[in-house]
Amino acid sequence: MTALFSPADNFGIYDLLPEMGGFLGDIRFYLCLFLLVTPILMVLMGAIRFFRPAREVSRSVGYRTYFGMGSTYAWQVTQWVSGIVYMGIGGLLLILAIIQCIVMGGKDVGDAVTGVFTWLIVEGVGLILAIVAVEVAIGLQFDKKGNLRPGRKLFFLRYVPYREPRVQEIVK
Repeated sequence: MTALFSPADNFGIYDLLPEMGGFLGDIRFYLCLFLLVTPILMVLMGAIRFFRPAREVSRSVGYRTYFGMGSTYAWQVTQWVSGIVYMGIGGLLLILAIIQCIVMGGKDVGDAVTGVFTWLIVEGVGLILAIVAVEVAIGLQFDKKGNLRPGRKLFFLRYVPYREPRVQEIVK
């Protein structure tokens, strides 16, 4: 009796990967670079929003949120808060991605590819966490018109480098 063979019997992850040699030819090097893209972009975007924010409310530039586009003060606070959150979460993801790259260097290529896909899920969760953190923080502080909500202010408003507009300035 003859055994039936399937084309998938001799298939593995190594069949998909090209033959490469040397340090720059090692696919783990490129996987590591791929891992570092998202955290580096998050840190850069956060630094731009923190140090060089868009000064005026704009629908095309800056971090746009429903509650942050009601007034100039709410817009400036939103840019400042989003800069800090993105730099913080991006920095944490960058440190963890570097550790992952170091660990990945000693692994088999198939395990490294699997680790990269797992790590991309972690980076996606970090990005979603940053978005939710900014939306919640700004939504708790401002209404849809950009006015501060009455009651207790969150701790970060004490450190905002922009001054809150006075009632006389709003009326004019």
